[in-house]
Amino acid sequence: MRINIINLVNIDNNYNELLYLINFKYAEKYNYNIMNISKIDDINTYFYDYDYIILLKDIMFYYDSPDIKYLIEEFNNKDIIISEQNLITHYNKKNLCIDDIHDNFIIFKNNEYSKKIILNILNNNINNLYIDNYNDCQNHVEKIPYNIILNDSESDNNNYYCKKYNLNYKPYCLCLKNNNNKNIILNNYYNNIIPNFDLIYVIIISNNNELKWKKSIQNSNIFPIVLNNNNNNNNNEIFKNYIQNLNKNLNYICLLKDKEFVEKINFNDIKKNNLTTINGNIYGKFSEVKNYLYNL
Repeated sequence: MRINIINLVNIDNNYNELLYLINFKYAEKYNYNIMNISKIDDINTYFYDYDYIILLKDIMFYYDSPDIKYLIEEFNNKDIIISEQNLITHYNKKNLCIDDIHDNFIIFKNNEYSKKIILNILNNNINNLYIDNYNDCQNHVEKIPYNIILNDSESDNNNYYCKKYNLNYKPYCLCLKNNNNKNIILNNYYNNIIPNFDLIYVIIISNNNELKWKKSIQNSNIFPIVLNNNNNNNNNEIFKNYIQNLNKNLNYICLLKDKEFVEKINFNDIKKNNLTTINGNIYGKFSEVKNYLYNL
């Protein structure tokens, strides 16, 4: 099963890259693609040749969680899979009780129905769409009970009850939305659970978030990230805004304005070379690249 996991991030709002790194390691474990984006624009780009895409907002996959495909396969007759929230209900116009829906984790099948409705889901209240049965969505959506796909607190693991999908005493994910301890949780989990390795970020600015270039990167230490630049803003300013909150322990970084340039880089040489700048592409040790940007 081909899956594209998409982290929807607000890079100007206390973004923590550890969330991406943890999810990256989960995706790598099961051979799934993963990317950071700040805005959904060209739908076909994200579906590409994948069977499903998973949209995440403030969601951390537990690294030891089983393969998400086990859950997807059970509901492969549905176009969208979502999680219910905890103990919150609404009533629709027919007075039918409908559990509140978590909009932080949504699975979309690659088909015309998903492509037609995805932007409406992202730009509107998903509960209202479901209650009003927008576009007949109640017949296309599978709602999974709370505490299977995700929960909102690690304390909810004490009430875990599901014995399916190879899950083991906790759901697939933890939702960190509105969690005041978000950074502490991520740092503790990353430092205690995820294996240590040198990190090389490859950050590309693109207008269309093409995915094909990623296939040229076959190294578990390399984290490809795509940033949008639909407004023709200064690339260096976009880079500066993004990296200012990155972990100071990050080892190496590539800031590329040309996605084709990734084919020309020998990533094994990055650790040997000093700061390198070629036609607006910048790479080297993170500290040196950061100093270079802020001294321009």
